[in-house]
Amino acid sequence: MERHLAEPLASINVTGVQVRNFTVSSGEAETQYDLPAAKVGDDNWVAYDYEAGQWKVSNCHAPIGGESSSSSASATPGC
Repeated sequence: MERHLAEPLASINVTGVQVRNFTVSSGEAETQYDLPAAKVGDDNWVAYDYEAGQWKVSNCHAPIGGESSSSSASATPGC
């Protein structure tokens, strides 16, 4: 990840989070970082499901560096 971002991971700070499409049992979240948009990407939505009292990632989408022409994330079970 450090090679892809050309930044030491310890120097990257989370500045916020957004949520969308959430219910009591699922939702999507996007973490915001103090990096230029060119490094962060334009599709970093991660899908979550609520299972056994915990929120768990339900797709294989990385939380940073995603690129897409779509405004929504697609869930890919079985990472």
